[in-house]
Amino acid sequence: MGEDRIDHTPRDEELNLKVGYAFDIAAEERLMDQSRISRQVEERTYEIELRNRKQEEVTIKVEKKLYGDWDVVETNFEYTKKDARTLVFDIPVGAGETVTVRFRVRFNQQ
Repeated sequence: MGEDRIDHTPRDEELNLKVGYAFDIAAEERLMDQSRISRQVEERTYEIELRNRKQEEVTIKVEKKLYGDWDVVETNFEYTKKDARTLVFDIPVGAGETVTVRFRVRFNQQ
């Protein structure tokens, strides 16, 4: 399975461990469109295809790093803004299914 190291972590705090690679879960990201709205504003449309080849439903956590001043303009799934640079989706994917997450982000450059 592999191993990971655990640094000193306070009780009741979140901990991330890598315990292996899920070969039966796949993700593929594509930049579908990019357009300049004005000199300071640009929009990009992304698709992330999630494939579950397991025989059971899973929830896949997708974290997308974005930089600069950005806002999500449109999406087909609910999301949370983890911090100033991270967009997070929790996507349920049924056994043997493929789900596509689509979202459009507006970047404001100053």
